[in-house]
Amino acid sequence: MNASASTASEPVPIFDNAAGSVWFVPSGAYVRLNWSSDPVPSEVWRQLLEQVLVPLEGQSWSKLLGDQRMMPVFATENQAWILIDWLPRAVRAGLHYGAIVAPQNVMTRLETAALLREFNTYPLLYRIFADEAVAINWLMQQP
Repeated sequence: MNASASTASEPVPIFDNAAGSVWFVPSGAYVRLNWSSDPVPSEVWRQLLEQVLVPLEGQSWSKLLGDQRMMPVFATENQAWILIDWLPRAVRAGLHYGAIVAPQNVMTRLETAALLREFNTYPLLYRIFADEAVAINWLMQQP
């Protein structure tokens, strides 16, 4: 389905693979990234994140909701790839705000927190939330 052609306020699926799914949420003008609980190869993991850039660029949106509740521990090489490759492109695509629904896995939660500390070198405001509704509410309040 072509998300740009949708006028509905319901989330529209953009992409899905073994790592998770990407949704376009017209009512809130944000991209939603849902991580699955399945460990996957780095190329599958990265393919999912690449698809987040599509609506950011195509819709000129600046907000991302990352639902990491089910996310497994991710590889160190993926952390480096996010910081060196993906994040600079996401910022150029317009990403300014991110709300993360905290991972249930303690190790993943620690990895996420460490990674977010590195985001400070970019013009981004990211927050981690235990509750999805609170995360969405915060994200919707951002310009």
